[in-house]
Amino acid sequence: MNPSLTIGLFDDSDDGLVFMEDLVDVVLLFLRTDKHDVELRKAADHREAERLAATGECDLILVDLMWPIAAGAEWREGLNVVEIAKAANQETTVVVITNKADREERFRDESRRRGADLALEWDEAFGSGKVGLAKDLANRLAPIATWAVPAVKSIERMTIGLVGLDTVAFSEEDDATQIRVVKSFLGFMNEAWEQVAQPFVRPIFVFTGDGLFLGIEGNSGPRLALDVGVAAWRGFAKLAGYRVRLAVHTGPLNVVTLTTGGHQMLGHAVNWLFRAVGEAPENGLVMTEEYYRSALSAGREVVPGLAFTPREGVAKHQRPIVVYDVTETG
Repeated sequence: MNPSLTIGLFDDSDDGLVFMEDLVDVVLLFLRTDKHDVELRKAADHREAERLAATGECDLILVDLMWPIAAGAEWREGLNVVEIAKAANQETTVVVITNKADREERFRDESRRRGADLALEWDEAFGSGKVGLAKDLANRLAPIATWAVPAVKSIERMTIGLVGLDTVAFSEEDDATQIRVVKSFLGFMNEAWEQVAQPFVRPIFVFTGDGLFLGIEGNSGPRLALDVGVAAWRGFAKLAGYRVRLAVHTGPLNVVTLTTGGHQMLGHAVNWLFRAVGEAPENGLVMTEEYYRSALSAGREVVPGLAFTPREGVAKHQRPIVVYDVTETG
């Protein structure tokens, strides 16, 4: 799973990095999450700090003002990071920290002029002001964290390959069993994807609670959907006690990217995949007629070891659905 937040910790001393990480722990308490949802990027060298800041990928940066360079220029490196970070991503929250209280006002003014969101003394960041600062940073980060209410960042229309998985009688299981089943099918679907993954082909996983939908972008996406579906189907067949249904489909839909970094897939193709999954037999795999006629070129493509048998499913809203049962031939 991709982390919800990326946080940069930049200090030339080990002690400073430890204090910064302790502060992040308090921020995460206010956000009601833990480090599994966060990627920490640390730098103890100003060149590495500048490189990480330039990626624009950090949501929050804590940077020490003073770095061990030529006398009279101690301020330059810390404030360079501020300017680089803001140039790369104006939304990054940058906090500059110093333990040189004798130059407080000049330090604050210069830090703000360079674009820092906060300029703090050591005690304000790690001493008596630590809890207040952590709460402030949590409030700043909450809108972009995945546990916050997301907003639409972009919508892209495309034709992709789709794999759907549903767990049979999931709601009848107790909580412990549901958790075990969810962990298992998420793991198996990731393994199935890794077996066929290709460079520059992006998967989109949408968790549905008792199952998931997988979208596969790119020209090879539709064909790869069957490979993933078969890999998952065969994997589940080896496990006792798992009851799932699987289906593959292809068609145009809208891929919605959220401000929190997650994705959703909207459109008729998703609805049709949902219907196809419902037509699959327990521990079985089906493909839609649309998939058979387009991704498999109306059956002209031979898939070793597999056979496809058509049948008409249950009509809903006066719309019948035709699916092809996938079976092993050898």
